[in-house]
Amino acid sequence: MSDVAQGGATVFPLLNLALRPEKGSAAFWMNLHSSGSGNYLTRHAACPVLQGSKWGEYMDILLDIPIT
Repeated sequence: MSDVAQGGATVFPLLNLALRPEKGSAAFWMNLHSSGSGNYLTRHAACPVLQGSKWGEYMDILLDIPIT
């Protein structure tokens, strides 16, 4: 992530949580339950950057977890 002067948070409305971008930080969450079904609590959205710019990287991590 990069520092953002204003705006740019990633929000999780169902968890009442907002992650503000900060240089050198990272966020990680599991989108799926062990059954393979989606975890709706992890639905998220990006707020617009009001001042400055936001840089980040998105990565899928595949785990070898058996689906039950």
